[in-house]
Amino acid sequence: MNSHAPGPTLPWEGKAQPADKILVTAIMISGLYGLATMPLIPWMIQNHPVALAAIRGGMTAIVNLGALARVDEVSLWVAVLVGLPATVLFDWAYWWAGQRWGERSLHMILGESRKTEMRLAKVKRLTVRFGAIAVLTAYYSPLPTVLIYAAAGWAGMRLTTFLVLDVLGALLWTSVLAGLGYWVGQSAVDAVEAFADYTLYLTIALVVLIVIRQIWNTRKQLRAASQQPVESVEPDAAPVE
Repeated sequence: MNSHAPGPTLPWEGKAQPADKILVTAIMISGLYGLATMPLIPWMIQNHPVALAAIRGGMTAIVNLGALARVDEVSLWVAVLVGLPATVLFDWAYWWAGQRWGERSLHMILGESRKTEMRLAKVKRLTVRFGAIAVLTAYYSPLPTVLIYAAAGWAGMRLTTFLVLDVLGALLWTSVLAGLGYWVGQSAVDAVEAFADYTLYLTIALVVLIVIRQIWNTRKQLRAASQQPVESVEPDAAPVE
């Protein structure tokens, strides 16, 4: 039997259950949602800034609302709170991935690279020792937030605990962003207006690059899977007469 390196694996074992399919769909939608709403930024940030923050959250939209609050165009409370639901919209899915798929979910998020194991070891230590604090301060961590959320599920954090910490952490984050915009004030509003047209082209270019990268990674995985050698089976020996 010929030995070979394992190819790309699925995060679940055996046949996918309905829960696995729901979870994969939710994670896919979270990525597509971010891409689909990205082109709205250049147009809505000037014309409908509150709606933009409500639809997708994001640093730019919330900082802009904080700046608008400084010039009395919106309430500071609106700047802090309106982007909160969109900020935490899909976080539960990554917690569930960690809770259901365990360590496989962490590999799925990080991908395969020479640094994967080192980063996995770091996030495991962080989550086991400081689980609640890690989720609460996820936006200030150099690690991807979704990785921390998946690690929280993997470490056994209860869903209710995770949701409370997640919302509190996001509220702290939006407060800082809105406060930053409020402190900058009119100059931030002027900067947004000045660069709105250029942002459209940059956004389109970024979306194209993300799509190309995703296609390239998918083709690479499929090519690696198709090149796996087939296990050779020795024929049965002929009977001796």
